[in-house]
Amino acid sequence: MARILVLGHVHHDRVWRLDRPLVSGARLHWQTRETRLGGGGFNTASALRSLGHDVVLATALTDDAGGHAAIAALRRLGIDTRHVRLVAGETQLVEILLDPEGERTIVFSASHVRPAIRVPANADFDAAYINARAYDEAGLAALESLPLVVAQFPLSQAMPMPATVVVGSRADLAPRAAPDLWPAAERVTGGRAEWLVLTDGPGPVTVTDGRSEALAPVPRRLDLPDMTGAGDCFAAGLVAALAGRSALDMGLLLEAAGEANAATARLLADRDRVLPPVLL
Repeated sequence: MARILVLGHVHHDRVWRLDRPLVSGARLHWQTRETRLGGGGFNTASALRSLGHDVVLATALTDDAGGHAAIAALRRLGIDTRHVRLVAGETQLVEILLDPEGERTIVFSASHVRPAIRVPANADFDAAYINARAYDEAGLAALESLPLVVAQFPLSQAMPMPATVVVGSRADLAPRAAPDLWPAAERVTGGRAEWLVLTDGPGPVTVTDGRSEALAPVPRRLDLPDMTGAGDCFAAGLVAALAGRSALDMGLLLEAAGEANAATARLLADRDRVLPPVLL
């Protein structure tokens, strides 16, 4: 069991299950509606807990009923919340539109502000995963001292992330190809990036070091009613597979990508048991 630090956000998602896919000009019906915890920090932390790891979550929540309910739920899942910071404000809902094929559309309020996350000063972790654009710079030294740091490829301008492995989705980063993304991965990590791992839905995972690339096949296509958090589950599986490894090479990254694919399939196929939604 590894001790893993997760830097990421926790959302209060209101999930609308639609009767058919979103198309321009359509009139749709929603079948069910529920409010549950979500966000990259929550999804990855809960997936890592389900994989048997000791997880510490660093995030920021509003100091209101919604924020306190989220902390209580995280503790029930066995996630260490000592580094969850409460800030002034009111919890805002994130709208998730979920179609019958399991694809989701995420709608944030234009006034939605994600506060900076404070990084724990101690470095008593086997690995860290960063899925946040802003955190306090004082924590950079602590992160740099860790044996493994994996970062989610940011979709907009972000602080430098001291990560050697960057993971992202081709759907989020299209239409750029892996060779075009490598310079961006170097920029967001301040030149520290050694590996870039790109998922492609049911397609193979691409692993590159900026000079060469290889593919890790996805064992089977998942046809599930809810694919929310699939990328976060993959990131959790990748971090779990790499934690504790002393040196990384292409063969090891391909093996880890395969393990992450398998973990994602297990977690999502048995979601109701291993990743039950935390309803609010």
